[in-house]
Amino acid sequence: MILELSTADIYYEIKGKGPYLFIVQSGEGDANRTSQLVEELKDDFTVVTYDRRGLSRSIIKVDQPITISTHAADLSKLISSISNVSVNILGCSIGAVIALKLAETNKSIKTLIAHEPVIPSLLPEGEQHEHIRELKEIRDIYINKSWLEGIKYMAEVLGINLNTQTREPNAIMEPMTIERKSNFDFFIKNDLESILNFNFSEINLNEIEKQTTIIPIVGKETNPRVFDYKCAKILAKMINKPIIQFPGGHNGNCTHPKGYAAMVKSLLN
Repeated sequence: MILELSTADIYYEIKGKGPYLFIVQSGEGDANRTSQLVEELKDDFTVVTYDRRGLSRSIIKVDQPITISTHAADLSKLISSISNVSVNILGCSIGAVIALKLAETNKSIKTLIAHEPVIPSLLPEGEQHEHIRELKEIRDIYINKSWLEGIKYMAEVLGINLNTQTREPNAIMEPMTIERKSNFDFFIKNDLESILNFNFSEINLNEIEKQTTIIPIVGKETNPRVFDYKCAKILAKMINKPIIQFPGGHNGNCTHPKGYAAMVKSLLN
């Protein structure tokens, strides 16, 4: 299905029954990124997934800078076009940042599960500069050396070791198709910039917590030294919540769909 906006057409899919659960994907992920996870969740939730603008089937109609606020506005319009009741959101990586930004103004978000939000500006100043440098280096390697080296370095920065990460027996890892490569290209050249430019001080956590329950989570296999883990830990401390571990690492929603879905159900049911 397509949500037609003045500046973009947003592609989305709806599967299942029960309370609404919107999944805001990580990185280059589109609506199909977590298809196995959706299958595990659809008997308990009406699951909505979508392609962020610029990815796969979501077509940009007006050329303009893309920011976290742009993505949050798209998500807000998508939610209001589908539901007139409170919804839950699972936001992963950049998806968690988008959902946090949206939750500040959108009163219809009941629970937000924030998986390792990538927000360098959330970190202490010294670490902030270090991790901003890492993100810029991802972009530089991708553009000036090779796309494959850039993607490999991005995995390293996010604590993903493709050689040692575990996965459930029947988990199917998404192949590197031409479409996915195109999405990586858009993410690194556009959405990475939106992360670098986003200032966490713009988010009013006190305002969000008046109507939304925030649940910060990390992957059991994510190295506590990488910045996405640190961001989740700091967020948990700021809202005085325990940090919850989910199966897998930064991309546990793909490597451990059954275990990941079980944890989502335990938190939302």
